[in-house]
Amino acid sequence: VTAVRHGSRVLVLESCMGLVVGAVAQRLAGAGKVFSTYDKGVSDKIMHQIGLTADEKDVVCALPLASLEKGKTHEFLQQPVHPGEPQDEEFEKRFVRKTQGWEKRVAQVNDLQKNGVDSVVVALDSEAQSAFLNGFLAVAMRLLRPGGTVGVYGPSLQPLACFQAAMRASTFCGRYTPPGDSVEQKFGFVNIRLEEFWLREYQVLPQRTHPLMNAQTNLVSGFVLSGVKIIGDVEAPPAGISNFEGREMPHAKRTCV
Repeated sequence: VTAVRHGSRVLVLESCMGLVVGAVAQRLAGAGKVFSTYDKGVSDKIMHQIGLTADEKDVVCALPLASLEKGKTHEFLQQPVHPGEPQDEEFEKRFVRKTQGWEKRVAQVNDLQKNGVDSVVVALDSEAQSAFLNGFLAVAMRLLRPGGTVGVYGPSLQPLACFQAAMRASTFCGRYTPPGDSVEQKFGFVNIRLEEFWLREYQVLPQRTHPLMNAQTNLVSGFVLSGVKIIGDVEAPPAGISNFEGREMPHAKRTCV
């Protein structure tokens, strides 16, 4: 759905304890970048239990969502300040490590803001966790390159149906600034699909292959929203339809680039 492949740059928001991030890192096979965003905290326990190689782990970096919002300075990016007076050797070593960590974090955020991503992957396991999805998509769609793909999984239909309507209303309109260019362009989506899937366990026996009929069988279901980003010219907005950022959304002449 999201066309993740070797060398891709992928922005991920998930609540699966690192399972999705680890799966994306495996597919990249050591080439590319996985930007794992989180709202308040992050648990990547599963990612460390699925046998990733060192090269596969190196492509993953975790960033708080607030650090990617324009016009805000997050504590994640605050530079360590030296007290000025000479300190003991252990303090100086810790300060050097903190400074190196800060430089690495700033470089990662600048890389994401400047170069964007090829794919956006979202996987949330409860409707309650969809509360901050609007804010994430507003940031993610700005960073997604034209021709890039987005895939959003959720267990409930209604939130994704709203997002689908916003995308179909000609655009989840926002502005995209290509790397190295100061001219902002309107963007929208094509090939928008909202699909339901249902995973069931099957009994496989000669002439008796069928889904398990046990009432206690756990069924896995959910919905996946996907689309491809484009840029295009904007016409008059339709009445009563707003985008994920809360503004009125115009129609767009869908022009793939």
